[in-house]
Amino acid sequence: MNPTNLTEAMECAKQIANSNFIPKAFKGNAGDILVAGQMAAELGIPWLQGLQGICVINGNPSVWGDLALALVRRHPRFEDMSETYDEETRTATCTIKIRDQATPVTQTFSFADACQAGLNTKDTYKKYRRRMLQMRARSWCMRDALPDALKGMAMAEEQIAVQEAYNRPELDVGGEKPTGMAALSHAVTAVEGPKVSSKHPEGSPEWWAELLKSTTSLAQLEKAGFELRSADPDVASDLRGVYESHWNDLKNEPFIEGEVDVETGEVLEGEPA
Repeated sequence: MNPTNLTEAMECAKQIANSNFIPKAFKGNAGDILVAGQMAAELGIPWLQGLQGICVINGNPSVWGDLALALVRRHPRFEDMSETYDEETRTATCTIKIRDQATPVTQTFSFADACQAGLNTKDTYKKYRRRMLQMRARSWCMRDALPDALKGMAMAEEQIAVQEAYNRPELDVGGEKPTGMAALSHAVTAVEGPKVSSKHPEGSPEWWAELLKSTTSLAQLEKAGFELRSADPDVASDLRGVYESHWNDLKNEPFIEGEVDVETGEVLEGEPA
């Protein structure tokens, strides 16, 4: 299909809307199909490929993983991509080499990150943990390395996680859910963990100690520990006692129903704390 004006494009959209070969969200919605077709054209792909790989979440046009990878790989500045997985730390790493850029772009995503974001409770993370961690590290790396290949579109999987974060119980404030920027702030805190307000220089041993002690769950503490070991192994060794002490404190606290055991990856069941 190659419509040359709005009338032709709308007629194409109406025909597609009656088809059974499109995602259910587009069924009978010619207007949405028209907009998605235009987005596909801006990405340089056919309409039907766009309908299969583009969706709208939280009002944001988003791209599913396979289409995103195809767009990045065909970009003229894309040179190479490598992916690894560390069984010991349960961390996926993606690195993309860009032409005419000396330093490759690297991103990681660990099981601790998945626990903190509440992703590991999903069936896909329980059954295909390594693949799910790999896909998240890849999506972060692609967006950082070649954002112009994606035309600024968000990743569908990440938008779904943000949408679910708004509905998490810990976002309730005084019995009511926050809205607007307040809701966004609470969602980011719930997903990313606590921020340190310290008089000590960021990255100093004292700063790291406060960060470890400010975590409120085992998943947050494990993530902070991974970050500390990556940033400064010597400081991590010196703070091992702080880490283990706070780990024991958190482990002995009554758990919240639905909380995840970061050692086993299992969802805890029982009475709420």
